Amino acid sequence: MSSRNRVKNSQSLQWMVVVKYVLIVGLMSVLGLSYILCKNQIMRIASETAEKEGELQRIVERNKQLFADINRLKAPSELQRKVRNKNLVLVVELPHVRRDTGAGASLARTYSPNLRTN
Repeated sequence: MSSRNRVKNSQSLQWMVVVKYVLIVGLMSVLGLSYILCKNQIMRIASETAEKEGELQRIVERNKQLFADINRLKAPSELQRKVRNKNLVLVVELPHVRRDTGAGASLARTYSPNLRTN
């Protein structure tokens, strides 16, 4: 009987070795696939980042161009040219009306017959 038990135990040990190697191969496969997936994700994110940086650079260049256009249009010579082309009158050329703010002016406003009091 003892020989039967030994054979049975040796077969059992062989299956345990096979199961151990299958588990090791499975674990290594999962780790390898995880590594590949992470690398692919890193490459995708890197390409998206490069694309966004290019888009940002185009926006910065467009902003510089727009600021240059704004500064050119706000220049006094450009404003005077537009005023001349449209036959407008500059505000600085209009006569100024000075409002009297002295004590007499406040009395005149207080006793004005057109002023309504509640």
